[in-house]
Amino acid sequence: VEASDDKSSGQKRYGVSIAKVNGSSSSSEATFRSLRDCALDEDNMIDTVQVVTVRFQIKMEVGFGDVMRICGSHESMGEWDVANALLLNWSEGNVWTSEEIELPVDGIYIYKYCVAPASNPNAPSSWQSGNNQVLSLSPEDGPILYVKDSWSGNPNETAVFSAEGVKQSKDERLVERVRKQDETVKRQTGEIKVLRTELKTSKMQVKALREEARLSANVRIALKDQLNAEKKR
Repeated sequence: VEASDDKSSGQKRYGVSIAKVNGSSSSSEATFRSLRDCALDEDNMIDTVQVVTVRFQIKMEVGFGDVMRICGSHESMGEWDVANALLLNWSEGNVWTSEEIELPVDGIYIYKYCVAPASNPNAPSSWQSGNNQVLSLSPEDGPILYVKDSWSGNPNETAVFSAEGVKQSKDERLVERVRKQDETVKRQTGEIKVLRTELKTSKMQVKALREEARLSANVRIALKDQLNAEKKR
């Protein structure tokens, strides 16, 4: 498994590459067969997954011995298991910041902050107010995205920042995502209509060719009968 940087987007790509295993031992041969079986097609193409780096931050004063966690839908957020939720680090000013995590692009991630005793993460003492947080990602978000949330859950107090400092609200990102998907659906619908028209035309052409072939066959039969008749005379 290899990781490489995509210079055009600044994102990381992960993939399985197939290479010859040096040595002639049985273990080397088994390793080679295992790697070979990971190939997704007969041409040994490399399967890649685009990811974007994300860092979360929230400001909240908690009790002594408590910690802040992000519990959410992705495995890096514990898949809604508080015990495996993402742990945030405290800094001056009661600011909690997560480590940089990598999330696949084009995904929509649902999560929520919670406060829990450091000694018993399975028993959160409080949860972030409001609805679950929703973060949508796109290929244009690389190489890193900064998410600042509010304990109140007020969407007007949250923001997403790009590496260049461009600010967006989560709602704006969702609306933009829906708009792009609508455009894609419209474009694909138009392409389907064109393909249906081409298919209908092709069917008509095939029907015409079959009729032409039938007529040609009838003409050949008539000419053959005429020649036979001339020969008899």
